[in-house]
Amino acid sequence: MPAPPGVEHVVADRDSASAMTAALGDRGFDVVIDQVCYTPDQARTALEVFADRTPRYVMTSTIEVYADLEHSGPWRRRPWTR
Repeated sequence: MPAPPGVEHVVADRDSASAMTAALGDRGFDVVIDQVCYTPDQARTALEVFADRTPRYVMTSTIEVYADLEHSGPWRRRPWTR
């Protein structure tokens, strides 16, 4: 099924912050919903890459993503600026 009009498909290496940053260019988002985060490193990379691109980053995943993070619960960060 093709994406709806106005939707753009972006391909990048989830394990590389520089590749994700390059693929996203200067795009900003109202919200990012991440349903394909599989490792703690991918979660950290996403937090880094989307930090100044969206006021809300929502990640759903299995417990393995959180297993070795020293923080539990929602992440809070500085207010969004663009």
